[in-house]
Amino acid sequence: MKKLIAHIRHVLSLAAACRKARLSSGDIARVVFADYRSRIGAVDRQFTISVDGSRIALRSNPVDHRVALEVLSGIYAVEPTTRVTRILDLGANIGASAIYFQRRFPDAHIACVEPSPGNLAMLERNRRLNGLSVTIFDCAVGTESGATAFYDTADPSCCTLLPGNRDRASQFIVSLITVPEIMACMGWDHIDLLKIDIEGYEKLLLADSPAWLSKVSAIVGEIHEGYGIAQLNNDLVPFGFDVSISSPPNEYGQAIFSAVAQPVQRKKNVPVPMMTAGPVR
Repeated sequence: MKKLIAHIRHVLSLAAACRKARLSSGDIARVVFADYRSRIGAVDRQFTISVDGSRIALRSNPVDHRVALEVLSGIYAVEPTTRVTRILDLGANIGASAIYFQRRFPDAHIACVEPSPGNLAMLERNRRLNGLSVTIFDCAVGTESGATAFYDTADPSCCTLLPGNRDRASQFIVSLITVPEIMACMGWDHIDLLKIDIEGYEKLLLADSPAWLSKVSAIVGEIHEGYGIAQLNNDLVPFGFDVSISSPPNEYGQAIFSAVAQPVQRKKNVPVPMMTAGPVR
């Protein structure tokens, strides 16, 4: 009985989230059915839903629809102080954030970095479905270029470069590309908006005062367990960012943050090294 009650509550909560996103009755049924399929171990299938006129392809797992509904509802909302035409999406996943940013900033071109093969296939499908102005980098972002182990977890929203409790992850080698290399490949001397959701690697990416941070106007994303709000402030405030937390850390230590550069507080710009870029599609 307890399991049945818990299941009913889950379905009602999921349906409420779908209604909040203004999904049609048919799309709500598709999301609920896909969630049910994933819980009984059925073969993964793909389906599409419509959110505010955008089509988004999802897999029948317990993750894709949750991430898409959260992102498209505005968890990455930020108010940059400059016009946004260049967006770097680190950890692009299946492309929900690219869809959201393209709708919000229609003049922007988006560079999407995503190393998971399964997520990449969905990202490409969503690019085609929505005619997104994106360049896809088939690799992971790193502090140095090269290659490293990547853990493609059972949860497609938790794939990571960091070792740890990854018992159910498939491990393989991926190419690494640095932020300056991405900028060089894109022909950018500045990033108007940087989105970061790289499952804990942000503590390495933002550490040691990387010079490229002086070339970024606004940042939005997630911090994870092992990298707290105090550390985030220590890394970003010296570059003139005003940091705010839009959702407090949950039970797993995850929190959503935004950071907007205040021009009068910024350090003197440091030239960004331009190097040969990694794999691009």
